Amino acid sequence: MPVTEWYTIRGVTLPTSWVSALIAFTLTGFILWWRYSRKKASVYADHAIFFILIWKFSVIVTDLSLVIKQPLIILFFNGGT
Repeated sequence: MPVTEWYTIRGVTLPTSWVSALIAFTLTGFILWWRYSRKKASVYADHAIFFILIWKFSVIVTDLSLVIKQPLIILFFNGGT
């Protein structure tokens, strides 16, 4: 799905897909904390952070030569096509 809209928040420009994912992670964590317990919300937060880290660093495994040439590509990796 191509990104058609971008949001600028202070000095950061984010695609709409990132904004919606951030809202979804935050809202789900808040609902778990409110409805169940802090422990379940903490486990969910840990899993959400691991998901993001694995997604961002998977480019090292899939395309190491590109990461060696351009190390900052890890920050801007969008998951590929």
